[in-house]
Amino acid sequence: MNAHHDLLSYLQGQAGEGVKDSEGDFTISEENARKKLARFALPRETAWISKLLQAAVGWGMSSVSIHQSQAETQIFFEPPEPVRIPTEREVVNTLLSSKVVAETPLEHFCLGLRALVEQAKLSFLLILHDGDSTFQPIYAGWFFAEMTEQARMNKRFARAPGLTLTVRHTPLLTAPRIGELAPKHGLSISQELRDYAFFCPVPVVLGGLHLEGALDSPMVAPSSVVPLVFSGLNGLNHSPGGMPLPPDYEEKQFSFLTHPRRARRSYGGARDFSCAYLLTATSPFNGLVSAYRRSSFKWVRDGILIQESFLNVRTEVLSLHILADARGLKTDLTGFQMLQDDLFHQRRTEVLGSLAQRLREWEKKVDGFFREDLDAESPSDLEFDRELAYQKRVKRLLRGSVAGIALTLVNPPFGVAATLGGVASAYLSHCFARSRQVLDDQKLLKEKIERDLIAITRELERLAHEADEPVGSL
Repeated sequence: MNAHHDLLSYLQGQAGEGVKDSEGDFTISEENARKKLARFALPRETAWISKLLQAAVGWGMSSVSIHQSQAETQIFFEPPEPVRIPTEREVVNTLLSSKVVAETPLEHFCLGLRALVEQAKLSFLLILHDGDSTFQPIYAGWFFAEMTEQARMNKRFARAPGLTLTVRHTPLLTAPRIGELAPKHGLSISQELRDYAFFCPVPVVLGGLHLEGALDSPMVAPSSVVPLVFSGLNGLNHSPGGMPLPPDYEEKQFSFLTHPRRARRSYGGARDFSCAYLLTATSPFNGLVSAYRRSSFKWVRDGILIQESFLNVRTEVLSLHILADARGLKTDLTGFQMLQDDLFHQRRTEVLGSLAQRLREWEKKVDGFFREDLDAESPSDLEFDRELAYQKRVKRLLRGSVAGIALTLVNPPFGVAATLGGVASAYLSHCFARSRQVLDDQKLLKEKIERDLIAITRELERLAHEADEPVGSL
């Protein structure tokens, strides 16, 4: 085989009954393999990036960093020391195999690459750099197949020891005609990562922004949602222990008064869980919200959400989100649909029953949701907010108050101090009003939370005793 692996050209050369290479490592029928992949396409065109992240988790990568331009997306998988990455031979053999079931990290990775080309119609170039030997590009798709061999060896495609995947998602740009704007191209993977990779234990950084973490997940990120509990279950007989968790996940009891910066700092809570769960509430500052179904059961495998469903319980304030570990359970060939066999029902039933017992303990801790949640760094949170409020105030002054600008510019010490004092007073008044509102509403809010905990607990118990009845599908 050519040292520089053009996979699609090789596939075309092996069409028909299947041909073994000179070393006898694999057999491939291009026509049959394509038919299988077409029948078992991933559920979303962008799901290939989720398969790559599952591989990164399985390999124990230190981080995954993504950089995008108008024409290309480059993904760097940083391995821990010492560098342990698959060889070109292993990747090529797996890619050209007719097997489409992903069980190992390498199979997840290669299924993602094949879906990238076959389903998303993109082109990729992969460099496996172990830090010692000379690397050999592996590529597929229309763009990199037409690139010269010398161009494919450009250092920009190999960032450092590790795996560097460059994805081309637009053709070479041509100059626009007079009066026309240049076409805009891009590869939208951020929504895929936000929606499905928020529980990834490997840091995922896109353009300098971390996308992994429960606090930035769709369960918590909306401004109308307040996190109340991060926790988990242990001692489950039908779930594997040591569920992979994102770096920010540990047992925490928040408060309606918890500062966002405080929420991101460690509480020294446990992290060894077989199943994770979150309790959140609608913000008491957003007015009345009618009761509706807002709780969910999510299956997570290797840091990726693969399936979810609603819990059929209506609540006034609370939401419960269960994140069950799907490792060891059977799925369809895409890996994104659970097969509901006996082990599936046993694991789900045990999770539901155990969590029902656990929620009864939280009924005794409702007062903690209204406490002052402070630590040694909390004073700096107030200073941070004061400064932020001051900067916002200055921007408003620059837009609408010449006198305020003149005061600050003519006499900076007096102007800044006066402005900061006014902003601080406004901020403290806002915080006092916010705290006062929580305290004024505490009795009513506490009653709603207690009712919701009882309602959710009863639904969990009902489901736990109905092992054959699947949770309502989304």
